[in-house]
Amino acid sequence: MTDPPRVTVAGSLSEVEPARWASLATGWPVELSHAWLRAEEGRTAAAQWYLLAWRPDGRLLGALAAYLFDGPITHTAYPVQSVLRGTSQDLDPALHPSLVCVAPGSYRPGLLSDRTLDAESTTRVREALLTAFEEHARGLGCAAISVMHVSGGDTGLAGLLAGRGYAKALVSADAVLRVPAGSFPDYLATLPPDRRRKVRRERRTFLDSGVTVHAGGAELLTESLAPLLVDHYRRYGHPADERGVLDRFHRVRRQGELRVFLARAGDEIAGFSAFFTDGADRLVGRLYAARSAGAFEYFNLVYYEPITAAARDGIRAIHYGSESFDAKVFRGCTLRPLYGHFGSVAGDAGTLSRMAYERCVAERTRLRDFVPHLAE
Repeated sequence: MTDPPRVTVAGSLSEVEPARWASLATGWPVELSHAWLRAEEGRTAAAQWYLLAWRPDGRLLGALAAYLFDGPITHTAYPVQSVLRGTSQDLDPALHPSLVCVAPGSYRPGLLSDRTLDAESTTRVREALLTAFEEHARGLGCAAISVMHVSGGDTGLAGLLAGRGYAKALVSADAVLRVPAGSFPDYLATLPPDRRRKVRRERRTFLDSGVTVHAGGAELLTESLAPLLVDHYRRYGHPADERGVLDRFHRVRRQGELRVFLARAGDEIAGFSAFFTDGADRLVGRLYAARSAGAFEYFNLVYYEPITAAARDGIRAIHYGSESFDAKVFRGCTLRPLYGHFGSVAGDAGTLSRMAYERCVAERTRLRDFVPHLAE
């Protein structure tokens, strides 16, 4: 490919044929699938657009998902202001409004290109999409833009963004558990002795409690689970109501193939967990909840039941996302550092760069006990 691709804009993935997107997304994680992104529309942002890079013969070569945050900040995970400055409602004109490239509900950037392209062609596609992204943000009157959750291993994209003047900051990490082949004892053998003893005790207490576990798919994610998830969110300080949780269930059922673990203690629902399958070797955690007093239902449903099933079925990795790193690392997860790349459109570039640096320093301090090389 010698010429830059033609870039068009769609306001919804309903405007893009699923088969065309599926061809583009071959080899990419489930979080960048047509079903995943389509189901997320309208949940987190005021509006979304998909910038689409085309070859003259009509082949889709790449895409960038962009989300606008232009009013009061109610969803804090993605707007540039809340990422760099916190949840203050005092809107900063150097940071807000913002246009964000991300795959919502995941820890992936919302940027993909045809895996069959060579390195030079991939760069051309990415450059065209980023140029269109920046121009779109300028047309919307945004102060800032960002490309979120870029893996430290994606040096090609990171280098491209640095060359365009984006400021880089460590913003979080994705906890990933590598599952050994075999059975639960094979997983236990990977843990240090002190952790192994505690995990074995939690597992034994659960198995001896009489709680029964049903494993299945989306059919187990029913409305009867909503009150438990509302209680779980509120217990950890997150605003939640049953209507919002039911909307979440509806979207999750549409996003991909689910594996659900549902625990009952007699007639009482003791807890549940829901994971997406990604091919034959990866699970992606999505929803978890358990009663507050019980037989370690939460740890068993979130970790030990899925690990047992994964080891048996040949699944090699379970992605648990961000936060609660102590519990995740204790049970064998390693952390995949994630970076945000921030650009100024009509705001103060110096202020944005300073805030990105400060966020990076703070996040390094928070994560350095789990990822030692970040302290260097």
